[in-house]
Amino acid sequence: MTDPERQKDDPVNPAQDPEPVVSKPYVMPDDPEEGSAEALAKEAAEARDKMLRTLAEMENLRKRTTREVADARTYGISGFARDILDIAARSMRFRPRPRHPPIPASRP
Repeated sequence: MTDPERQKDDPVNPAQDPEPVVSKPYVMPDDPEEGSAEALAKEAAEARDKMLRTLAEMENLRKRTTREVADARTYGISGFARDILDIAARSMRFRPRPRHPPIPASRP
């Protein structure tokens, strides 16, 4: 039982193997090396794209807000007018009426 391979499998006395050496992660062939001009150009292009998308989103938000404010002004006035007409209709319905019908004007 002095087999060296057998000692590695023994759970009571495991062999002291050094930690495996991990190489750096796999790099895609089209990925430029860090710090190179290609990497910096790629990073700059990504940052520019992100900036342009943010600017477009902000412009869309500004236009949408302007449109919503205009709609609120337009429909806010119509809502107010509808409420006033409703109040006027109710007041006309419940106003006191004369008990006797009006006397017709005399005929010549």
